[in-house]
Amino acid sequence: MTTQNKSKESGMTDKSIDQEISGNNIRNAGNDYTENTVNNYFDHHTWKQQSPMAVLNQVAIGNETYFIERFGFDASEEQRRQVLAIKEHFDLTDTNIKVLKRSGALTVVKGQPVKLYSDWIGFAACMILLVLCALVVFLFSSLMFIGGNNLLLEISISAVLIAIYVYFFKDMHRLAIQPAKILRENGIKFGETYIHSAD
Repeated sequence: MTTQNKSKESGMTDKSIDQEISGNNIRNAGNDYTENTVNNYFDHHTWKQQSPMAVLNQVAIGNETYFIERFGFDASEEQRRQVLAIKEHFDLTDTNIKVLKRSGALTVVKGQPVKLYSDWIGFAACMILLVLCALVVFLFSSLMFIGGNNLLLEISISAVLIAIYVYFFKDMHRLAIQPAKILRENGIKFGETYIHSAD
C-alpha cells in the first residue's frame, strides 16, 4: 500500500495545508477555522471608556474589585462611598485620589470616616531636607573640584550625587509637595482637616 493510499484511507488528503500567521495573535489554522486570541483591553473594557463618570462611581461603590483597580487601595463599602463623595466634592481626579492616599493625606481607617489632612509639618520637614541635601551635594562637589586632581573621578562622583538628589527630590515631591499642592488648590490649607460626614 502506498503512502498516498494510506492517507486516503485515514481520511487525509495529499492536498497541502496552508496556515497563515498574522499580527495580533490571529491564526488561520489549516483552512478549517480561524482562531482569534486577541486580548485587547479596550475591547474587553469598553464600558469603562463609554460609561458616564456617575455610573463608574456607583460601580466603584458596589464593586470592591473595581474600586481597588481604579484607586489602588481597599476600603469598606461605606468608605468607598465617602471617597467618591470627597472626589466629587473637591472635583478631584482618580490620580489625585491615588496621590493623596499614597502620601497619607487621605486616610481610610476601618471604622472611622474618611478624611483629608494637609500636613504642614511634613511639608516643612520635606522642604528643609531638600534644601540641606542640595547644600551638601553642592559643597561636597565644590570641595572635590577645588582640592582634587582627578577631574573624571570628580565629575563621576558629582553626577552620582546629583542623580541621588534628583531621585530623593522626586520621592519627596510625590510624598509631600504634590499632595499639599492638590489640597491647597482645592481650598484645604496647611494644617486643615476635612472629615467627610458619614450621613
